[in-house]
Amino acid sequence: MTAVAKTQDGWRRELDAMAPQWQALFASPQHLERFRRVVATAIASNPDLLVCDRRSLWASATMAAQDGLQPDGREGAMVIYNVKVKGEDDRERWQKHVKWMPMVGGILKKIRAGGQVLDISVRVVREKDQFAYELGDNERIVHRPELEEEPGGLRYVYSIVRMKDGGIYREVMSKAQVDKVRNASKSKDRGPWADWYEEMAQKTVLRKQSKILPMGAELEAMFQREEEAQDLIPASAPVLRLESKTAAKARRDGDWDGLCAQVDDLETEEALDEWWALNEAEINALPNEHWRTSLQDRVELRREAIRERAGHA
Repeated sequence: MTAVAKTQDGWRRELDAMAPQWQALFASPQHLERFRRVVATAIASNPDLLVCDRRSLWASATMAAQDGLQPDGREGAMVIYNVKVKGEDDRERWQKHVKWMPMVGGILKKIRAGGQVLDISVRVVREKDQFAYELGDNERIVHRPELEEEPGGLRYVYSIVRMKDGGIYREVMSKAQVDKVRNASKSKDRGPWADWYEEMAQKTVLRKQSKILPMGAELEAMFQREEEAQDLIPASAPVLRLESKTAAKARRDGDWDGLCAQVDDLETEEALDEWWALNEAEINALPNEHWRTSLQDRVELRREAIRERAGHA
């Protein structure tokens, strides 16, 4: 058994230890197990999450469970951002943290699950689309998207809710109105507003419309938690870019990212074991235990990927 295998996936043990804390948030053990598997898949798909502060990683997963959503990239995502923290020597350092971000698909799921909504949709209107919004006795929205040419940038965003009691509610916001909401945010130039503008625009119109929905208070609490988490991102924080290095460049650099890149380039389990034996001394010399544990976890994630690929061959 290799030194890496003896660790038995530290992060998986941590994940298993979180399960009792999440149990009360799920209707059945089966729902909890599905959530646990989705979290494991999210980490396996993005090993850089393991480099982040572990408390923030499990806190973001807990927030997803509280929201009743899956961190699968459709209902929501665990995203990486930078924050300045003060160490034991009182010096400030940049540290990678994880934040839970509900996505449009997850918000729609929660609204539909409320039981009183028959259907809900949210759409982006682009510059070349034909769009008309009429008020009065016969309120309606007409949207004919441009399908032949490049449709252009966002012009409006709207949502339509059909209730089971027959009521129909519409909400329309122009780009200027969306930007007014964005400009009121402390994180208007970074984080989700900078990286996922259209996603945030759709969430903005959904948040406005949710005030008339039966579960509006619960949705508002979810939006508020996300907003508070966004405001933790410092204005001067460097943009996080996780560069994929070649093995040759990684060996020249000799840093933690370089070691990770070497692992990602290995194609067989034998190569993983040989690589670990050759680099064990260097790994043990890394400046903190968190880096060493995260690298061990990454090796095992790579081992799982190799086995899965061999199983499909």
